[in-house]
Amino acid sequence: MLLEETKKKIDSITKKIRTIDNEVDRLNKQISYFTNKEIISKLYLDEQNCVNDISSLSDYLSSIEKKASYYEKKYLSTKNEIKDKSTFFSKLFPSNELKQLREDLKSHRNGLDNFRKRQKEYKEKHNNITSRLNDIRKKIKEFNEFNSIEVAYDLYYKDKEIYKLRQELPDLEVLLKNLQEALSNEYATLKNLNEEYSRAKAFQDELDEAANGYYRKLIHEKVKDVFGNGNPSLIMKDRSKSIELITAKIARSEEKIKARLEKQKVRIEQQRICKKIIIDGNNLCYKNGTVFNGLNALQAICSALLPSYQLHVIFDSSITRLTGQSTKAIRNMLPSQIEVSIAVRNVEADELIVSVASQDSSFFILSNDKFVDYYNFDAIKNHRIFTYNIFEESFIISALNINGRYS
Repeated sequence: MLLEETKKKIDSITKKIRTIDNEVDRLNKQISYFTNKEIISKLYLDEQNCVNDISSLSDYLSSIEKKASYYEKKYLSTKNEIKDKSTFFSKLFPSNELKQLREDLKSHRNGLDNFRKRQKEYKEKHNNITSRLNDIRKKIKEFNEFNSIEVAYDLYYKDKEIYKLRQELPDLEVLLKNLQEALSNEYATLKNLNEEYSRAKAFQDELDEAANGYYRKLIHEKVKDVFGNGNPSLIMKDRSKSIELITAKIARSEEKIKARLEKQKVRIEQQRICKKIIIDGNNLCYKNGTVFNGLNALQAICSALLPSYQLHVIFDSSITRLTGQSTKAIRNMLPSQIEVSIAVRNVEADELIVSVASQDSSFFILSNDKFVDYYNFDAIKNHRIFTYNIFEESFIISALNINGRYS
């Protein structure tokens, strides 16, 4: 149904707009970040500080490495010396020299462990600062590679896309509102019918699975209590037919509403762009399309149109004979600010009308003529024709929301 399609379209467009809005927000933040001179200056400063820290740490680590190597050599040398001077007797009664060597060994071991520990700590600091330096340089590279022009173009096209999507929403929302207001009873009836069909089907499924006649009788009684009829298959058949009928009715009504709104939209757009109206003079001198009525209705219509539009009235050469008035007299019967043309004998006024109206896309024709012989002219191809109704003492131009009376 058109109602569901319209809801889905509105939901889809709304989601697209939200997604693009988020992307636009992300791009704007990118521009704000990558064009911030304070941030890039700080990154370069941080880079230099890291380089200096790494250099200092490298020198300090080299010093620690030398000291650690010194203690390691001392440790190994003392260990070997103890080994050479150790005997079974000395293990039981160590000499003062051996005791001193063992003290020295312990001291060298502590010194080596201490410097190895410090070496590990400072290597970890060195690695952390190196990692931070790499991160900073990666960010600096992103800054240098950031193309603000490319992002600006991307933003421009995303803004255009959002604008286009937002232009679609009002028409869909108006359509949805009109459908809900005009067909609320029909939609409610269809919903009820579908629910009743589903309930009847559920009862029919129970009947098909019933173990015996006793249980089937109970189900039939239950169906009768709900629907007034104990046969669920007949109810399903009845509701199915009703659903088909109301669905078809809704579809016809939806299409009528859609067509009316589209026609209304075209009218609004025509009113917006129309600047000048080329009036088929002779055509407006007849009431009910058949009875010659003189210029009375035409004069009233021109007065109603003049505040909003430029007017150019074009008559066929026969107008002087029909009115019994001279060309000058006919011109004087219409307001002076209106351009008036009377086709010369043997020249079709219709061709003159469509030719003038086709000079500009903001020029429209006022006539009930279809101008079928001039279908290749721009004004006719693009349907720039307003029609009207002239009655006994009144007129209506529906496309322009103009009506009035004449005497």
